[in-house]
This record gives sequence, structure tokens and C-alpha cells, in this order.
Amino acid sequence: MFTLLLHKGSDVWFPDCQSLSVFLGRQGWQWPIRSSALTELFLHEEQLLSASASLHFLELNDREENENHFPIIYGIAVNIKTAEIYRASFQDRGPEEQLRAARALAGGPMISIYDAKTEQLRIGPCSWTPFPHVDFWLQQDDKQILENLSTSPLAEPPHFVDHIRSTLMFLKKFPSPENILFPGNKALLYRKNKDGLWEKISPGN
Repeated sequence: MFTLLLHKGSDVWFPDCQSLSVFLGRQGWQWPIRSSALTELFLHEEQLLSASASLHFLELNDREENENHFPIIYGIAVNIKTAEIYRASFQDRGPEEQLRAARALAGGPMISIYDAKTEQLRIGPCSWTPFPHVDFWLQQDDKQILENLSTSPLAEPPHFVDHIRSTLMFLKKFPSPENILFPGNKALLYRKNKDGLWEKISPGN
């Protein structure tokens, strides 16, 4: 289980979890938090708490260089059994990465797709309108994409432009995803198998 900060940057250790314990204490949570509560805290739809925690830590995850602001770390992970917080990066982006990225780039709101009670990922169904000027953006060079499709061009990781291009191509291929990507207008469901890999399941499983 992990939570990802909204600010990306270099490989410097996050100072400690003292600020987190103080913040959670103010919210009425005791530290260390039992596993089930921590799962609920980070995975369930605690939108207000999540937003408050993000704002609280964003100011800590910032460094300045030549009058430009950069993040200190890319992300953190939480061990829900021990309440240990540590720096982390994630090579596995999970199922349907392009679909999820396309939905976000097309303006979809931030949502929770993991159900801690069933231990399932639920993706969609969702829809979007055709992305405006998709062919134009696909013709642009890396510099134009970085400067115009990022809110923080200087802080993006090296794969950002390739990721955006791939997402734009997906949006071009599927301008209206409803019946093509979601047969019968049903959600795509995934659960981890005994080897720890995501496996697609039918709604009845």
C-alpha cells in the first residue's frame, strides 16, 4: 500500500514521520495506527484528510535552486503492518495504465479505484470527449509538450514526454471509449493472485 506525494523530485530522504504523527494526532488518529485503520486512512475515500495531508507536506517537500522550486522526493510508501514510512518509486504502474492516464489527461477527476474491503481494483466505466487538437500535439517536439502539457516542466521525470505522447496516441485511438473499452458498459476488475500479480476477473468473481 502506498501514497504518492503531489510533488516530484530528486532522491533525498524524507526527514522523518514525526510531522505525520503530529498531523494525524490533530485529526484524532493515534500513532502508530493499526493496519486496518491505516488502510482506511490512505486507501478509502478520505478525500478531505488526503487533501489536508497533501497540503501539510507539500511545503516540506520543496527545495529551491536558482529561484526555481523543485521537489525533494518522488513518493513515499507506508508499510501498513509496521506503520513505517519510507521513500519509494514504483516501476509497476498497475493495470490499464494507458486507460487511466487517458482519463486523467482528458480532464477526469481524481478518484479512488482500489476497494480495500474486496482487495480489488475497479476501473471505469468512464467516458471522455475527443481530445482537442490531438494530432497537433502529437506533431510537437519534446520541448513544446513539456512546456505546455506540464504544470511543472522543470521538475518532471525523464519519461514524462514519452508518457504524454503514448497517452495522446491512446486518446486518438479511442476518442469515445464507452462500449469499446468497457464491454456492456461494465467496470474492469482486477485482483492480485497468489504471486502478487494483478489478474483480471469477471464481475461475478
